[in-house]
Parts: sequence; C-alpha cells; structure tokens
Amino acid sequence: EYILADNMKFLSNQKYREIRFIWSNDFFHFDTPSQTTTAGTPQDSDLRQKKMSLIGKEMLVDAITNLSIIAPVKTIWTPSNHDNMISYETNLYLDAWFKKDKSVTINTECYDRQYDPFGETLIGYAHGDGMKPEKLMSLMLIEAKEHWSNCKYYEFHVGHLHSEKLKENNDNGIMIRYVASP
Repeated sequence: EYILADNMKFLSNQKYREIRFIWSNDFFHFDTPSQTTTAGTPQDSDLRQKKMSLIGKEMLVDAITNLSIIAPVKTIWTPSNHDNMISYETNLYLDAWFKKDKSVTINTECYDRQYDPFGETLIGYAHGDGMKPEKLMSLMLIEAKEHWSNCKYYEFHVGHLHSEKLKENNDNGIMIRYVASP
C-alpha cells in the first residue's frame, strides 16, 4: 500500500472527479549521455543521463501514485525540445508501470499537440518551440474540430518560454497561457 505524501494530504480532504497530470516541457533538462538537448545544445548538469532518467521516472511514478489515491489520474505528455527522446521513453515506461491500474490513464499519443476538453473549455497542450502563437491558434481549429462546438472557451497551455504569460486572440477567442516548466 502506498502512503500519501505529507505535502499531498491537503488534497485528500477534497472530492475530485479526475486529476489531469500534465508533464513535459523539458521535464528532463537534456536528452543525451553527452548532456545535450535533443538538437545537440550543451546543458550544464551534475547528473549523468541514466541517473537523471531514473530519478525522473521515480518522481513521476510517485506523483501519479499519490494523486491516484485522491482521484483517477489522466496524464498528458507532449514532446519538447530539450528531452524529446528520454521523455517519450519515460512516457512508455509510465504506461507499462500503470498498465493494470484502473485509476491511471497514461496518454501515449506522440503528437506535438494534445487536446483535452474539460467541461466547457477545450485545452490544447504543446511545448511551443518553433511555432508562432497565431499558428497554434489556427491549428486548434483544425486539429480539435470534433470538440470545438461542445466548448465555449479555448486555451493553449504552452511551456517553451519557461515563464508565465498570457496572450489573447480576440479574432477567434483562443488564449495562449505560457506556463513555467515543472
């Protein structure tokens, strides 16, 4: 049996239908044994790649397990520019780890953008590197058209800038919310 971490106990006093656990946005700082990003940009780190991978996987398993005690968990992962390969492999690891756990759903889709209707809000997730905000907004209209008419509000959550910022487009009502990395 898993024991709920002390810093999670405040959540257990609430009733939740489902928890969305979004992870990506350069969760791992680098992607290769030579401590470079996926594209080869050198990164400073005091960990070896294998150790970082192990610690990251343990952190994710612990977080998802803790959250699943409170409510069913649905994960969403999108590729990012620092750790495209290691985070993809980690997502498959999580899928294998939680395969028999009915309270955890691991999304293994490999799309650069994911869409998740939540109540009356359609939320798109993307790392956001190499793409202008206006392009993201138009892609939501095309890629998530099956959800469009069922929602009143539209947001993209993007992490590439590693800072919080809000961009609103009044032409089509889509907001882009830049969020800090995990």
